[in-house]
Amino acid sequence: MVVMLDWSLPLAIATFSLAGAAFWAIWQTRGIQKSEKRQRLLSEIIEWAIDITKCGSSLGIPITPIENVRHLKRVSLANLLLQYQLVNLRSKYVREIALVFGEDLADSVTIVANKLSKVVDVIYARIKDLDDKDIEEELSKSETSILEDAKSVMVKATQIKTKGIG
Repeated sequence: MVVMLDWSLPLAIATFSLAGAAFWAIWQTRGIQKSEKRQRLLSEIIEWAIDITKCGSSLGIPITPIENVRHLKRVSLANLLLQYQLVNLRSKYVREIALVFGEDLADSVTIVANKLSKVVDVIYARIKDLDDKDIEEELSKSETSILEDAKSVMVKATQIKTKGIG
């Protein structure tokens, strides 16, 4: 007489174990993807702020009125304006990203974005009238202020990004 063993219970347990392992692996992968997305978004905010400071490093161009180089000044200011406008185009997107990370970072990004728009307006006005010294002073103050605020955004985003490290 041959005894038949019933393998259905061990096979069911093995199947459920395999399904549990697959579920756990998917859960872990989603967690990793979410963390990587947060890091990528924070990196985008930091890059935006770095781009602003790069524009500000163009402060060495001669902005004071010099009769013989009026065209050169317009070209230099136009290049500076283009740099700031390109960074300014990303401001809305960066504002939306910053909202994910809390109001402190979002408020700082909004301040920088608003000042960035003002700098663009001041440079544009400066290109139109190269002899207006008040605009030059305003540009210098605006750029200095926005550089400090951009650095603050970088610090806050970096603190969020490195919060769990160490």
